[in-house]
Amino acid sequence: MGDRETKFCQDRNKIKWILIEGKITRNAPEDDPTEGNDLPVEQINGVEKTSVQRKTRSPLAWPAIYVSLVLLAVTAWLLSMPGAARVVGVAPLILGCAVLLWGLSRVKGNTELIDAYQLIVSGARKPEWLIVGSHDEVEGFIGGLRKELKNYGPNAGVAALNQ
Repeated sequence: MGDRETKFCQDRNKIKWILIEGKITRNAPEDDPTEGNDLPVEQINGVEKTSVQRKTRSPLAWPAIYVSLVLLAVTAWLLSMPGAARVVGVAPLILGCAVLLWGLSRVKGNTELIDAYQLIVSGARKPEWLIVGSHDEVEGFIGGLRKELKNYGPNAGVAALNQ
């Protein structure tokens, strides 16, 4: 069958998806090159567009808060001393406040909404067959999969492919 689709992509979760000769192979980064999950296209009931939330936090937020608290403690110590030490204490005060504000603004993290495609497979775990991303590589893979489903899937000719 020379007209079967051959596509591959890597989604935003660094999972490699390969569609070749009517079979999808899913390889996670922790899998060996010869491992992976296989799924014949005939078992796919459809493709559904969805979205996932990804929360990212700055790894430096909490250390910055701790450093700023130390700077503010040094400032309090310097300001309690008489004379020139009070003038020197202004610099760690400004720096400590700036670092504290930076850390507090990033400790909560950012939530990002990412487009994804869920392969509808009866009897399979949903997260396992979720392709995360909507970049050109993933869109091309999904387009090839939809073409394969129209031509060879169990719902061939059915308009229930959630286009």
